[in-house]
Amino acid sequence: YWDGSTWKKVPILLNSDIIAYYSSIVLDAHDKPSISFYEYRGPKDTDLKIRLRVVTLIDGLWKVKTVDSEEGSGKFNAMAIDSLGHVHISYANVGATTAGARYAYWNGETWETEIVEGLAENNGQMVGYSSSIVVDKDGNPHISYVNESNPLLKYAVRKNGRWQIQKVAAMA
Repeated sequence: YWDGSTWKKVPILLNSDIIAYYSSIVLDAHDKPSISFYEYRGPKDTDLKIRLRVVTLIDGLWKVKTVDSEEGSGKFNAMAIDSLGHVHISYANVGATTAGARYAYWNGETWETEIVEGLAENNGQMVGYSSSIVVDKDGNPHISYVNESNPLLKYAVRKNGRWQIQKVAAMA
């Protein structure tokens, strides 16, 4: 972090073998950070791998939580925070049988996860890549993401508990 004159490095101690590639950050109303990350491999000598996790600074300590433990989850993650301080995350699951665009929401006690668009809804195509998210004034998540199998930018918004998905543009 920048303290006003120099960059300070603070280690975030995690029991993970490999943290790789994708991360995102949000600040709550009190400037406390939460960082999402793609854990490629969990603790040594375990089978835990390829999952979405979040660390949050609480009372000066970093607390880690697993958001989605289904193997393949967490790539291309992006975070947003709503007016109530709840974190929202869009991301992809890239597993061969579980692939899809996904969404997670911190309700204040636990993470709730949903499939925005999975294999069944898109004829087996790989979606959820290059994800981005914002939350509107009413708390509705808006997600953009790419269909990697058939290069296409897509847009999804969740209203009244249902995802409405639109094709935005074909990509060259």
